[in-house]
Amino acid sequence: MTADTGGITEPAHDEIAGEHAYKVSAVDVENGTVTVVNPWGDEEPVTMKYDDYVDTFQGTAVGRTEAPSLGDRFGELFDGTSGY
Repeated sequence: MTADTGGITEPAHDEIAGEHAYKVSAVDVENGTVTVVNPWGDEEPVTMKYDDYVDTFQGTAVGRTEAPSLGDRFGELFDGTSGY
């Protein structure tokens, strides 16, 4: 699961970089918190209240990509016409 600040250059949460994506590493429903990790940095994980998460991130993605599927991009490799 990833969280994206989108075009926000100065997010509401001061420990989050703008125009950047983060890995969602934990969700604590009981305490109402979300923990994110910067996959490109060595900073400690950041835990915030859910309301702060909503104010900070523009989008959350779960197991999806905007890129075309492998079948669309490399269909000939999977349909038997490539000779592989």
